Amino acid sequence: MTNEFDNSQNEKSLKPNQFKTPQIAIHWATLALVAIVIAIGFGSDLIEARATKHLAMDIHRLLGLIIGLLVLARLAMRLGNRSPDLETPLPLRLAGAASQGAMYLLLVGMPIIGLMQTSAARAHPTLFGVIPLPVLTAHDRDLADSLGEWHERGAWVLIAVIGLHAAAALWHHYGRKDDVLTRMAPWIKTRRA
Repeated sequence: MTNEFDNSQNEKSLKPNQFKTPQIAIHWATLALVAIVIAIGFGSDLIEARATKHLAMDIHRLLGLIIGLLVLARLAMRLGNRSPDLETPLPLRLAGAASQGAMYLLLVGMPIIGLMQTSAARAHPTLFGVIPLPVLTAHDRDLADSLGEWHERGAWVLIAVIGLHAAAALWHHYGRKDDVLTRMAPWIKTRRA
């Protein structure tokens, strides 16, 4: 297994500590999918046609599961291949680790809660009426309602954590003028003082 920060022959143009293309692709794909899933989740109440609403929610579930799998893959890459960041002061590294931990927990936990909600709401949960989903809880409408509330609260917390993450990246780039943002967005120029 190679280090995610190594300069390999395929990626000779990488700067020191820059993430490799798979990590960058997973990061931005996850963000795009999260935006779509959140839009569907909150926008589904505006859909009146029952069949369209079911289709939208099946897309929401499918993309949520994909997000969970992408995040697990990203987390495995990250845990297996750490590179020390000696330029950032320890308190900032700890704050970054805490916010990233919260984001990973939410991005993996939200699909699980969503699957539990689906299991509680339906006796035989499926995607698109064809693909069986795992049954994680007993069929129970009250439990489904409670899990739905947790799922919605989690979405708001996730939005806040993503906002903090983006604000911190921008602060690093424009305030500290370090390469934290450019490690994940190499198309942006470093703003060294």
